[in-house]
Amino acid sequence: MPIITSIAIIASILLLWSSNKIYSILYLILLYICVSLIFLYLGATVVGLFYFLVYIGAVAVLFL
Repeated sequence: MPIITSIAIIASILLLWSSNKIYSILYLILLYICVSLIFLYLGATVVGLFYFLVYIGAVAVLFL
């Protein structure tokens, strides 16, 4: 769990500091993956899977 949260914090910092839009979207996808893994770890499987499928799918389709 601490590894996932530290990756999420690093991804969010890199998301804010990135000047390239493609890198920003990739950091955002990494952040969403970490958040969905945290939800899955906490036992909220429906929320975690919903987060994974809807948000990551929408970001990947719209921006990439």
